[in-house]
Amino acid sequence: MIHAAKIAIAELLCANWIGRLIGRLYSNRIPFHGTRILTADQEVKDKTKALLFWKMYESSEVRFVKKYINSSYDVVEFGGSIGAVSIQLGKKIKNRKLISLEANPSLRDIQKENLLANGVSSFEQINAAYGSEKQRVWFAVGEENTLGKISEQSEGKGFFVETINLKSIVDSHRLSDYALVCDIEGAEIDLLLNEQETLRKCKLLIIETHETVYKNRRYTPEEMKTMLLQMGFDLIDQHGVNLVMLNNK
Repeated sequence: MIHAAKIAIAELLCANWIGRLIGRLYSNRIPFHGTRILTADQEVKDKTKALLFWKMYESSEVRFVKKYINSSYDVVEFGGSIGAVSIQLGKKIKNRKLISLEANPSLRDIQKENLLANGVSSFEQINAAYGSEKQRVWFAVGEENTLGKISEQSEGKGFFVETINLKSIVDSHRLSDYALVCDIEGAEIDLLLNEQETLRKCKLLIIETHETVYKNRRYTPEEMKTMLLQMGFDLIDQHGVNLVMLNNK
């Protein structure tokens, strides 16, 4: 009952008209965890503006980044979106490498603008979807900026995009002690099943898990957590389906 009430209140606070109003009040420079997120671009959804203002936007991910990421890590980010989390990463790692992967090309300029406007100048953007095998896939654009995902059917609003795997990023940038921040709406199962060798070189993993179907088999967030534990990661923090895993090996 209480949980349902919280969801209803959150939906009301993040209604599209609320987001439009917030955008106007703040001239589309919305305060978010000590930064200002530029939201004038038409690709930024009104609901996203409200989520940013109320600090509901990727709240678990941001909290974990602020608590666990530091300048001892280079960082690979899967799912850069409009750059709100990317900024937090850039500020935490200072002069270390930040490589951000985002499949939606319409968000590339927004992410770059937000990073630069908030004093993060050292980063690399990769416009591709995650995939363990190189191929072209259909990327379906979501109703929110964080909900785009790979789809097996080319239906609705979306486009075809090339994939890239973690190994090629790690190898090409010569990463050793790196952290991975991963929110790719179900595609993480491909990573967990097919790139375990590269994942074992990851020192810190912040990952949002999703129930998903891969090659006609359904996987749950709990199964994904078990897979990571079996790989040798230790669970050091969790909020719902958002995990923080530490590799002590």
